[in-house]
Amino acid sequence: MLAFGDYAPTLSIPTDTDMFPIAEQGGKKVVVFFPRADRPSCNNETEQFSTLHDEFIAHHTVMIDVSKDTPTKQATFRAKYDLTCKLGADHETSFCEEFGVSDARQKATATRHLVAAATRPADRPDSHR
Repeated sequence: MLAFGDYAPTLSIPTDTDMFPIAEQGGKKVVVFFPRADRPSCNNETEQFSTLHDEFIAHHTVMIDVSKDTPTKQATFRAKYDLTCKLGADHETSFCEEFGVSDARQKATATRHLVAAATRPADRPDSHR
């Protein structure tokens, strides 16, 4: 698991629509990991993040929800719930493992990371580093 202040991995991950190269995204990034698409708890959180998509963009923040599902499964999930956020499909890459959030069943554990522009987690406002 990444610790506060660790550099985030600079990997790319397929989504249901294209590739998401994390290092090439401007501004801050929020990476949300969830166990599986189309599960009640995952659905609720992803729908909530999706409704906030425009607010994230307005604050120069890109958000991606990531699970070990395939791009096809993510596309079905997007269509079923009319989602607007990016859906990462870590079915053949080590994206979850690089962030330290893959469990023994090869599912992503529900985790959130806020990553600053230089692919480093954002410092706390009270930090003096």
